[in-house]
Amino acid sequence: MNVNARAVVEGSVRAVCLQIDAATGTFAAIGEPEASPDREIPGLVLPGFLDFHVHAREYPLPATLQDDAGALAQHARHLAKEDFESAGEAALRGGVCGIAEMPNNPIPTDNAEVYQAKRALAARAAVPVLPIAAITRNSSPFAEVPYKMMMDGCCGGIAFDDLGAAETTLERYRGQFVIFHCEDPELLRARPGERQPLAELRAIERVLEWTTRFGLQSHVAHISTRAGVEAIAAYNRQASSRVSCEVTPHHLCMTREHVCLSEPHLPHSALARGDLLFMNPPLRSEDDRRFLLAGLKSGLVDMLATDHAPHTLEDKAAGSPGLAHLDTLGAFACWMLQSGGFTAARLATVMAEEPGRLFSRFLGRPMGRLAAGYAASMVALELETPSTVEAASLKTRCGWSAFEGWTFPGRVAQTWVDGVCRYQA
Repeated sequence: MNVNARAVVEGSVRAVCLQIDAATGTFAAIGEPEASPDREIPGLVLPGFLDFHVHAREYPLPATLQDDAGALAQHARHLAKEDFESAGEAALRGGVCGIAEMPNNPIPTDNAEVYQAKRALAARAAVPVLPIAAITRNSSPFAEVPYKMMMDGCCGGIAFDDLGAAETTLERYRGQFVIFHCEDPELLRARPGERQPLAELRAIERVLEWTTRFGLQSHVAHISTRAGVEAIAAYNRQASSRVSCEVTPHHLCMTREHVCLSEPHLPHSALARGDLLFMNPPLRSEDDRRFLLAGLKSGLVDMLATDHAPHTLEDKAAGSPGLAHLDTLGAFACWMLQSGGFTAARLATVMAEEPGRLFSRFLGRPMGRLAAGYAASMVALELETPSTVEAASLKTRCGWSAFEGWTFPGRVAQTWVDGVCRYQA
């Protein structure tokens, strides 16, 4: 199939013909526009977004718990928030063509059996899914997959509540790729109810130390402070193995004092704004927000990831942390282009190329670029068609968004996965 488009190719925007090999779902070649292509794609075409911080909520229930009423009820509550099918549909709407799914589940993916069972469940999603394996106190590496260590002491048996235990466990993970949630649990315990910026910095400093000592391939999730970014940048200037990091949409456009993108219309009157916008790590200062935005543009921060955390509104009222973002990522990308100061080339880098560079080897296919041999996954943005976020149009099963009522300066027109158009507005 030959498709004409105005696309981001090799760092510039130009008219091209994207030649797709239908048998492999990859780009066969990128050439000059054709006079009579099989198809024309509207708007601006970028490599499909890759979101490598998603909580899809679905997890395998072992046979030993199939008759356990408590386990079944807990499992049903998680599926009411999201499953792999609904996460995949939400991803398509947001221009996302691949996700990494976090292991924060009641049954952690800290062994090969559970990991493979979760991977089988994830195969139902409309986009490729890479499950992340959990590091727990008694776990050990079981395959060449990405692992995650939670360092905040608040996620049941998954999170570490002291740095000494985390260090002892990491000795077994020498050379592995590890994603870190960085908040020093000891500082959090010393000041309960307050997730201060210093907790993030102290945890990052320990991760940098462990990276050198254990030869880790380290990635810091949802970084939220200027000090944290500066610490990683200083480390990377002298290290042989670079530590990467990501930032979320909410830390780029919201602060603890006010919402920076626009004042939101929050229709959920039963929830205070603070309840709805509660997350870990929390919203930070305006100085942090501006620095994170500038850092993502300059390269100090590597990529954007949503930390999509679909909770029901009832769970939010009860104190569950996090925001749902998958449906709205494409609209937010339009804001980054139109108002955030990003070039199309940089947007493609932070939302596709950089995450693709880090994670393609685990997915078994090159992803994140419009180039020959890469997965023919792409997103078309219409930058002159404003879109307002409405709950009724969301595909995430939790059914709400903190962006509800906001009007963004563009929308996702099409999302292609492996050479097939899977979503069209």
